[in-house]
Amino acid sequence: MYARLPDGTLAHVDTIATGTTGLSCPDCGSELRARKYRSSKTDHFYHLNTEECRSAGETAIHLLGKEIIASSNRLALPLVAFDGGKDHGFRSEVFVKGRWIDAYDYDYDVEVLPLDVASVRLEVYRDGIRPDLIVTDTKGRELFVEILVTHRVGCEKKEILRGRNNPTIEIDLSGLERHVSYDEVREAVLSHAPRSWLHNSAIEARAAKLAQHESKIQERKRRKKEAERAEQMKWAAPAVKAWRAPAQTRPELWTLADYQVSADALRRAGGDEILAGALDADIFKHDGSRSPFTVHPSIVQIELFSLVVINGVRSARAYYAKANREFHHVRGKGRVLKLPTRDTWDLSDLIAFAERRGFIKKRLKNAWGLHEALCCQLEPDFSSAAAEIQRTMKAFIDIGCVGKTRPAKSPRYTAPTHYVVAADFLRKVLG
Repeated sequence: MYARLPDGTLAHVDTIATGTTGLSCPDCGSELRARKYRSSKTDHFYHLNTEECRSAGETAIHLLGKEIIASSNRLALPLVAFDGGKDHGFRSEVFVKGRWIDAYDYDYDVEVLPLDVASVRLEVYRDGIRPDLIVTDTKGRELFVEILVTHRVGCEKKEILRGRNNPTIEIDLSGLERHVSYDEVREAVLSHAPRSWLHNSAIEARAAKLAQHESKIQERKRRKKEAERAEQMKWAAPAVKAWRAPAQTRPELWTLADYQVSADALRRAGGDEILAGALDADIFKHDGSRSPFTVHPSIVQIELFSLVVINGVRSARAYYAKANREFHHVRGKGRVLKLPTRDTWDLSDLIAFAERRGFIKKRLKNAWGLHEALCCQLEPDFSSAAAEIQRTMKAFIDIGCVGKTRPAKSPRYTAPTHYVVAADFLRKVLG
């Protein structure tokens, strides 16, 4: 759409008559001719004796942009704005009326800043780089201007501009159509086209200040986190020390005969592998030094079996004796034996029970979750009382005398967390 005139300026095809000579291609320099149509076809220039240049349109817009700025006394600058990433706390600010404000508080009534141009120099070689234009405003300040059509300014050139502190903007004309008119190019170059700062010392200084501020914030967070971790470790170290220390036998525990009755019931339920060896007087001499419990693990297993299973079956029998037996034994399609309801125990109830009975060592009642992870760092073999109780309850589930259910009035998708006597085991007991 554009050709170079003999005086070096660019002319749109609409301003050139058919048969005009002395026109050349702005890209390759070959001779051009204007081709005009009376129909709806688009007028254009064509190469006279050579192949068409594929980049002639881009080159023409680039040259035209420089010419428009050089012949004008005004230019729109982008706002002095800073968009920070993670290193700057994700802050976005705009420099307005001599101060920085948050970009979210700016209504963007003004998106460009006017610049009064005093003089323009094209393609001036300056200390190893050649900007498209060097614009000098009425106050004598220089501004480098780059015109983007196909190729952006490279990283190496940006670093040179930053190192020499040359204020530079880039005007993006890449979105213009190649058949755009002169007036449209003019408006785009002077005000409407997207433009951004390639280097601005104010933006660089603000970025450095925000980065320093964010670094201080992160340092405070790091110190706070270390202090919190040290406080947690202050708790974990005595917990591990208490776990390693020998335990004292509690005199208020059951007698061996009492435990033997419950142990026999556990074995009849199929728990031979849960109980390690026979119960004897030596079980009360166990110091528990390598366990979170103050007693032998078999004592805890028997206590939990008595609490969950034996007491549960005992309550079921009492309920069953008072219930309508005929109703419970109705047989037929869609009818089953209805078992009595029973309160359930969650893990916190079992832990509280073991704590009240004095089974858990001192300062280990909270030794799970985050505290367990801290304790494991100090002692790789550390195992919390909660983990021991969970393993015991899993063993009861495996032999079929305990099941898991959801808490009352909980959504259907809630994971089961409560322990209850298994229905099949109740059926066997109730006969």
